[in-house]
Amino acid sequence: MSAPVAELKCTAPASLSAIYPTVNNNVIVCWTDYDANITTISIVDIYNDTVTKEIVIDGAWVFKDQSFADNRMAFYNFDLLEWKFYDTKLSEINTVKVENINGFWSYDGSTYYYLSDRVLCMMRASDQSCEKVRLDLDLRFLSFDVFDNITGEAVTQFYLSNYSGECGTAVVNINTGKISMLQSAAYQAFSQRQRAVLFMSFDDKTFGYSLYYGRIDGDFRFADSGLFLDSGGEIYGCTGSPYLTAISDAATTLYRCDAKIAACKLKDVKV
Repeated sequence: MSAPVAELKCTAPASLSAIYPTVNNNVIVCWTDYDANITTISIVDIYNDTVTKEIVIDGAWVFKDQSFADNRMAFYNFDLLEWKFYDTKLSEINTVKVENINGFWSYDGSTYYYLSDRVLCMMRASDQSCEKVRLDLDLRFLSFDVFDNITGEAVTQFYLSNYSGECGTAVVNINTGKISMLQSAAYQAFSQRQRAVLFMSFDDKTFGYSLYYGRIDGDFRFADSGLFLDSGGEIYGCTGSPYLTAISDAATTLYRCDAKIAACKLKDVKV
């Protein structure tokens, strides 16, 4: 963290970008010009500070941060309810239309999982046939938040009753139908790495966030809201990593959730 931050000069997006790692030490830079209704997608070699490939496509497209067996990249369009897939050289593979854009793809890219009328469903990309995902319990879902497409484990929020809007949290395996966790509390979930997940809830008494974090198939640790330095600020999970970012009026702090909670104020390391 104390090393100098190097500025990439090869790309200068006109608006806030989405930047994600991809293969061969490259990153994907994706940004949309809403006035012109076009999206620019670039592959950037961060070590040589060069754009190795760039395409411009019509419409507002968003990169989906999930892995695929063939390293393809997925982009979705809210307005069109469509997904576009590109290979690592930004050659288009195909376009798929869906019912609900807020879903996840299987690791091989053949199946799309999504919610329809509070039911967890799957669609086969080959013929767009759809069916209900069979689970051990028949739950009514509010949201489908986190999905590990290698193991099939998903974190969802479900309705506790047919007669109220109160929700709980369930971890289900889409491949086997097994439910490994069922809680009456509604947590905000973030995937980390190596089957790790973080559950975050707001503590009304301390006006801060408390956490449960650990591996889905193992033990969880509890982190009380008092451990975090940013009382009254917002805390965000960093998907795919063991880190949290906390933002308050006083400072921005990076936390690492491990055997202990470690904290680093970014201003102390000149970031």
